[in-house]
Amino acid sequence: MKITKNCDEVIAENKKYSATFGEKSKFGLPPSRNFAILNCIVARFDSAKYAELAEGEAQVIRNPV
Repeated sequence: MKITKNCDEVIAENKKYSATFGEKSKFGLPPSRNFAILNCIVARFDSAKYAELAEGEAQVIRNPV
């Protein structure tokens, strides 16, 4: 099966992102603030950003319904 150009681009960007993880790869589970945010699936809304959370501080769950 041929992978689309979009998928190729997403995979390439993910490889760049994960290569810079450094200390982030050591985050434990559960999140450091021990809570979750349930958010709509709208891509233009970054709930972690608006809640002023850093990576690893909360679970962000996108609800597709």
